[in-house]
Amino acid sequence: SALIKTISNEANAIFKRDKYEEIMRMSEDGEKTVIYRKQRKAKNEFVLVSTEKNELSIINLIGNLTMEELKEIAD
Repeated sequence: SALIKTISNEANAIFKRDKYEEIMRMSEDGEKTVIYRKQRKAKNEFVLVSTEKNELSIINLIGNLTMEELKEIAD
């Protein structure tokens, strides 16, 4: 829907503006997912933005996570 596309575009613009690093981009079966990372002192912040035709998910994780642990969560 147009609203989901608007919110997704706005969220992605905010993450880029606030200097989040895009670490992964995937597209599969109509689902598009982007994962951003930002170092915050001793912790990492990961943001997962996932869009499908009629669904938008934004998940924010902060902690001492590694990329390997994040991949396990995503699977």
